[in-house]
Amino acid sequence: MDNLLAVEVGEVRAEQEIVIKQIDGPIPKPPGIAGATVLGDGTIMPIGDVLELIEIAQGKRTIEIGFNILDGAAAIKQSQAENIQQEPMVLVVDDSITVRELLSMSFNKLGYRVEQARDGQEAWDKLRGGLVCDMIFSDIEMPRMNGLELLSHLHKDRQLKSIPVAMLTSRGADKHRQIANDLGAKAYLTKPYTEKDLMDVAQHLIEINRANKEAESVTVKINKVKNLKSKTEFRDTPLVLIIDDSVTVRELLSMSFRKAGYRVEQARDGQEAWEKLSEGLECDIAFCDIEMPRMNGLELLSQLQKDERLAQLPIAMLTSRGAQKMRNIAASRGANGYFVKPYVEDELLEAAKKMMNGEMLIENVDEEL
Repeated sequence: MDNLLAVEVGEVRAEQEIVIKQIDGPIPKPPGIAGATVLGDGTIMPIGDVLELIEIAQGKRTIEIGFNILDGAAAIKQSQAENIQQEPMVLVVDDSITVRELLSMSFNKLGYRVEQARDGQEAWDKLRGGLVCDMIFSDIEMPRMNGLELLSHLHKDRQLKSIPVAMLTSRGADKHRQIANDLGAKAYLTKPYTEKDLMDVAQHLIEINRANKEAESVTVKINKVKNLKSKTEFRDTPLVLIIDDSVTVRELLSMSFRKAGYRVEQARDGQEAWEKLSEGLECDIAFCDIEMPRMNGLELLSQLQKDERLAQLPIAMLTSRGAQKMRNIAASRGANGYFVKPYVEDELLEAAKKMMNGEMLIENVDEEL
């Protein structure tokens, strides 16, 4: 019975949904108060923090402010200015103001700085406008730009794609998890969530962000060393263009070719590959999926054949479609090779060398399709 605690309530009026506002400014937050809300009649009502009240009752937290407000205001601002860059910044993206405020309270309580966005478009605008953050927690279903579209935009941006993103949504289907994973999400939480799970994921994202920054620093140093090498030596290294709508497949292929000494360029579908090639990208060989949005692999083959320069580019199809009909169509449209997933790394690398030397690894079909 010694562990039981009670909170005396003067009156129970009703249960209603409220928006909790943080207490900002130089005046410290009163102990035991989480924030405040404005009632329908304009009354400002403080919101009790039950956990803090319990800690105060147990003697674990003091109710003394501990300094003179007027004398301490300048010191607080100076301390905040010194420490603000050390506190992780989290961007919370959700079209529900209630969810945004609850998440903000959780993160603020743990010392995080928080920026909010009501949908993917606002988040994208803030990030493109220069907002620097260490992680993003995003809903999926939102107006204007949903969470998956935001992920896709981030993945295409060289500066922003390193920001770790966690999806926090009511959509728990494996399909949505897989799509988010393919687009680069580092974690996937479903509502309702526990605060412990939220904080565990946040810590994981901080570690990812720290590792990304260290990797970027190493990359900058490596690039400086590489720039000292002659341009001739750089041009002698073959460049492979990898075209696939799955970020996982693109990254796995990139790892294989880089390990074999190739330079790598990626495109997420035929349209992006066509734009890069038509704008002057010079590559020695391309590996292309068939089923992709906007422009599929067979459509890209047709486009390449219309261009005198690009028609000479060795290109192999790498797809899950193994039917002979698809092989014939690819051959008739100028493909140099045809490989079915899952592939064998060594065989693929050996085939790349042969195709760059002019060998055809797919039967040519004369009939008009």
